[in-house]
Order: sequence, then structure tokens, then C-alpha cells
Amino acid sequence: MAHVTEFGLFSITVFHGIRGGRYGWRFNWALATMLIAVTYAGLDEWHQSFVPLREARVRDVAIDAIGAVLAQTVVWIYAKWRSNIAPNVRRSGGRSAEIGG
Repeated sequence: MAHVTEFGLFSITVFHGIRGGRYGWRFNWALATMLIAVTYAGLDEWHQSFVPLREARVRDVAIDAIGAVLAQTVVWIYAKWRSNIAPNVRRSGGRSAEIGG
């Protein structure tokens, strides 16, 4: 779980950096994020091959990639959810569209 959590958070952070000041979700942003996350995971495992009492494992890279994919799925769902509620906020003049409000 540590690998999944670690690379999930890393993936979200990298996505935020790639997206910059723009809003939403784009496939090319997620793809670039995944490329960076998997490359970093591979380099981390390669580095471990030089550390005494540690060993590099392809399995760990795959687990890291799963964490990054899960995080990007959450980012995509969140972006879709935000895009669905944004028109309602604009229509209500910036206030929440509550019943009786």
C-alpha cells in the first residue's frame, strides 16, 4: 500500500504541475504524468540496485504505476464532477444552487 499511496500522491502533484493554471483534465496531461511517474519509479528501482541490502524489482515499478493510474482515475472523476457542477454555480450568480436559497 505504501507504493500505491506514495506514487498516487506523486502522480497528483505532477499532474497539478503539468496542468499549471489551466482547469480541467486532458488525456495528454494524464499521459505525460504517467510517463513521468513510471520513469521515476524505474529510476528509483535502478538506484536501489546500487544500495547494499536492497534490490531492484520490476514488480515494484508495476505497483507504483498502479498507484499512479488509480490517482489519475480519481483526478479524472473529480474533474468531471467539477465540470458538471460549475454550470450550476454560474447560473446562480456564484451562490450555491440550494432549494429555498
